[in-house]
Amino acid sequence: MDSPQAGLGRPSTPEQEYLPVEVRKYGDRTWAVFYGGDLLCVTLYLKGAMAVKLLVEQFQHDLRVARMQTADEPTLVALNDESHGDASAFGQAARL
Repeated sequence: MDSPQAGLGRPSTPEQEYLPVEVRKYGDRTWAVFYGGDLLCVTLYLKGAMAVKLLVEQFQHDLRVARMQTADEPTLVALNDESHGDASAFGQAARL
């Protein structure tokens, strides 16, 4: 992986933001869930693997919706005393 934060939940590039989730037979008696080609988990039953796949896909959908909803909201940043030369501004938030 490119960085220590890359991996599940932290894609290293925008193209990897929503990776495919696949369920495949894994060995003789187990099923595996792959996220973007990487092994995510192994289950004994297909029903369990499908449940994991559904949860990951639902999380991806919820993340997309949350990002769309917050895209238009103003960003809050903390001001420090160096930016305005006054200690009273430290810790306050300002809208950009």
